[in-house]
Amino acid sequence: MSEKKYLEKYIDIIDSHSKDIIYETRLQFMIQKPEIKEKVLSKIKDYINPLPIHYEWNDDGCPYDISGYIYQDGIISLDQTISHFLEEEFCGSKIPTYESGMGFYHERYSDLLDVELCSIVIGVICDGIKSLFLRSLIDNTDNDDMIEFVCKYNTAKDVFDKILDEIFEECGIELIDDIENEFFPLEGSENMIEYLGIGDTKLYELVEDEDTCQKKKITRKRKKKLK
Repeated sequence: MSEKKYLEKYIDIIDSHSKDIIYETRLQFMIQKPEIKEKVLSKIKDYINPLPIHYEWNDDGCPYDISGYIYQDGIISLDQTISHFLEEEFCGSKIPTYESGMGFYHERYSDLLDVELCSIVIGVICDGIKSLFLRSLIDNTDNDDMIEFVCKYNTAKDVFDKILDEIFEECGIELIDDIENEFFPLEGSENMIEYLGIGDTKLYELVEDEDTCQKKKITRKRKKKLK
């Protein structure tokens, strides 16, 4: 069987197992949830260390554009929840909207996090598809031609990586819709924060965690010296 035929074969397998892929991806989210939580918290810690500027928005009085402007007003307060920080605090950058009546959009920290979440969510979806794909290879190991095809690319993972682009280009609209409806909402910071259950955590708790650990290290060192 030619390489092209094998690629078509596995694309067909994946395309015809929409529900299985959703299950595998949901399972991957459960498995990777602690890791995702750590990644998100680490990124938020990066946002608040050092303490960033707090911005306020003001209307500039232009009757044709509601963009307004932001101005510096001290530094952010750590006595606010993660959810409030992400949704309400401006990060200081703005992007053009190309929309009439609103020339610029002032970005918030949620917009920055959304970029990070996009790659995380797509990565987990790929892991779900990969899991199904690898199991299909294992279930068909009695096929000598297939074994030869896998060996050509060294590992099953290499085979998957090779056809990844083809999967997203060729798989049916049903699979794309199912994946988008089930998982792409998690690209939004509000949904992901709710999923991880960290929305009510105060920012100072993130900072105190690090400070407390550092103080404990210093205390242990002092006790050792006293002994």
